[in-house]
Amino acid sequence: STEIYNQGLGFSPSWQPRMESAAFDADGQLAIHGSGFRGLFTAEGGAGARESQTPLVQLRNIDSQQQTFVLPDGARAWTDAGITSSPIFNFPRGHALATVIVGGIPSRGMMVWVPAAEIEVGLADAGALEPSSIVDFGTRSIGDEHARTFTLASLGDQSLHSLAFSVEGPDAVSFVVGGAVVPSSLRSGASLSPSILFRPNRPGAHNATLVVRSSDADESILRFPLSGSGLNTPPFLNGLTDTRMSEDAAPLILPFTVGDAESPAEGLSVTVATSNSLLIPLSSLWLEGSGAHRTLRLFPATNRSGSSNITLYVSDGMISR
Repeated sequence: STEIYNQGLGFSPSWQPRMESAAFDADGQLAIHGSGFRGLFTAEGGAGARESQTPLVQLRNIDSQQQTFVLPDGARAWTDAGITSSPIFNFPRGHALATVIVGGIPSRGMMVWVPAAEIEVGLADAGALEPSSIVDFGTRSIGDEHARTFTLASLGDQSLHSLAFSVEGPDAVSFVVGGAVVPSSLRSGASLSPSILFRPNRPGAHNATLVVRSSDADESILRFPLSGSGLNTPPFLNGLTDTRMSEDAAPLILPFTVGDAESPAEGLSVTVATSNSLLIPLSSLWLEGSGAHRTLRLFPATNRSGSSNITLYVSDGMISR
């Protein structure tokens, strides 16, 4: 807590904190040196003096008059002669007036330059991306994958914090973040290269949104549409040709193969139809085997002759042929 002094009572000049120097580091923390940062004050309505609580740092931007108040960094000890503030993010870059308030007594203000974080998002093969630029992954077969490498660069004079790189939207599951691990902070001048892997899980268009969050005050959330399309080629069946057999002959065994560019052969289903059920009933057509190698066992009706078109269909669950 910071105690507020009733300025109506006045105060001795010896109680006033004094700033001798103040400057920001790359992590957005203001280091202040001087004296009186653990000053004494006279409590309102009572006698005696005691040490004040925590000093308070006030910043006021010269151009916009935007102001903020920050406490010392809890991880660093502060002394009568020095304070390091908590990190200051999302504050306008430029000149600001810094004041230290101790026990409600303000120091004289000192002009400081406030740095700011700045992020640039790009593609390794295309350069910087404009906000809302569409990143297209093209058309890929189902089960195939295609990666595009992005770049995240910290261009400001302050490190980036609260950094996050994620995918949202209806088809987010098909756009997988990979490559370099994105940390929560990125020092000024540094960059990294995460990637997104497109894996279509169905035919047709896939859409999602890349969301990049950071402590860049001007672009704290950037969104880039992601698009791609899934292609499912039909499965194939090979090895069958027109054939002849004698009336009442032994069953005919016809081998054939099946396959698919996107699906394993074990997952393909085969069905059969006949155009002449009197000559070759559907019940006399047996499909056997698994994987890529299958057979058709054919039992013609007895004492019959003629011709029939036997049609086989292979399906991957989405397309039959």
